[in-house]
Amino acid sequence: AMTYMQLGQAADFVARIFEHGGIKRAFQDWDHFVSVFGDEFYDPNEVANASLALESLGYFQNGRSIDQYIDSFKALWYKSEYPDRRHLVMKFCCGLDFRLNRRLGTITTGHPHESKVDEWFHAARLQDFLMQTEDDFAHHVPSALAPTTPQMWATTTNNACQRCQEHGHFSRDCPLCWDVRHVLVVELDETIMQLLAHQDTLAAKSLSPLPKDEEHPVLVMEEHFPVAQRVISTPLLSSRNRFAPLLVEDGADITITAVSMCKPTDSDATPSFPMHKDENLRHSEDEGWRVFQGLSKCCDLNDTSSQVFETAPKLRDLSPT
Repeated sequence: AMTYMQLGQAADFVARIFEHGGIKRAFQDWDHFVSVFGDEFYDPNEVANASLALESLGYFQNGRSIDQYIDSFKALWYKSEYPDRRHLVMKFCCGLDFRLNRRLGTITTGHPHESKVDEWFHAARLQDFLMQTEDDFAHHVPSALAPTTPQMWATTTNNACQRCQEHGHFSRDCPLCWDVRHVLVVELDETIMQLLAHQDTLAAKSLSPLPKDEEHPVLVMEEHFPVAQRVISTPLLSSRNRFAPLLVEDGADITITAVSMCKPTDSDATPSFPMHKDENLRHSEDEGWRVFQGLSKCCDLNDTSSQVFETAPKLRDLSPT
């Protein structure tokens, strides 16, 4: 046994033994050797020191592994000779790390006995293994990326003009912005859209704003009245006379312009055909005079007579002769 004592305090102990002439002269028997060895290497206040260590914070786990903590706690437990096992269990749980201590407190099934320290050692090892497993699997789960906002323009690193690739100005301030050979794609698309919109506007203007009815045609007139009215070229049902006043609807969103007409003659005062003739034939004859009768409801002919009869030749061209 003396051959293994080569370092530190053990080497000094062996050196003193050989100074006395050997083991047989230094020790009378084995019990004498054990007592001398204990006095040399054992702590005389071992129980008190272990008890004080359990009352302090020096025995806490403090990041050590669960096996190292259990071994050191067992050594203090045996040396201190704690009689109260419940109090010892409480000290063991108090010295554990926060996460492990919280997991031990949430055990619902298989809860260790309050006074059996060995069962708490086993439960602590099991919960520590489960925590390490969860941490290992959590490290392999990729973290979700933050949502990004798509950019209209790609981010450039040289901050050059997108038109001429020169530095010192932007594309809107480029001196080549008036050159058609350096037109950007976005500007070309905007120009095409503007041309298409202008073409649609011209096509819409070329169409008639008022739909024509086959039975009651609407005449497009030249001068607009301030109040929009619709003239219905149908005589009143109470009278079969084609010279009866026409109905006028107020509030319609249709603008009517005046058409010049010739002054009626005495021959027009008498109906030129019986009232039992065909309805279509009666409506197709002398269209200008019937419109003139309808417009008499809308305006004063004395004020507009000069304007109405100015273009009499136009009505003569329209009237069926």
